[in-house]
Amino acid sequence: MVTIDTLFGEDFLNYIKEQQAKGKTLEDIGKEHNKTKEAIRSKVKREKQKLNKGIVTKSTNNTTVTDKIEKPINLNKKNTNSSNNVNIAKIENKLDFIINLIENYKEKERTVQALQIDVQHKNIYVKTSMRVEKDVWKEFLEFAKSKNKDYKQQDLISLALREFLEKYK
Repeated sequence: MVTIDTLFGEDFLNYIKEQQAKGKTLEDIGKEHNKTKEAIRSKVKREKQKLNKGIVTKSTNNTTVTDKIEKPINLNKKNTNSSNNVNIAKIENKLDFIINLIENYKEKERTVQALQIDVQHKNIYVKTSMRVEKDVWKEFLEFAKSKNKDYKQQDLISLALREFLEKYK
């Protein structure tokens, strides 16, 4: 069996042509010689360049390829815009509403109301203990320390409970 590593120039190119004439692909040839098809392809390019002394030449077979159209292609002449026109008309009818909705959203700033601790209920505390999820407690501590340093944690918890009760009564 011939090894690819010992073939160079025209010998190598002729060997590859012979193998391809037998129906083998570069991948098949590569498997026989423990090479990848990319390695064989790059060696083919290198050997061609060496033979042409680095000069890329055009093929001498310069025939133009033209396919004869035997049968015209049938174009779909159905108006595909009819369903799109209906959808566009629906959107146009709601355009004023959509624009108004966007403008209202832009006008309203997303601000959080300042915390207001009710002074009349202050200092009347009940001592209790409860279990809270660890992640929720960490998030609460971060909230209390970073954004609401002015308030005690007990006041923030009381306010949160009061707002929850008012909202879900």
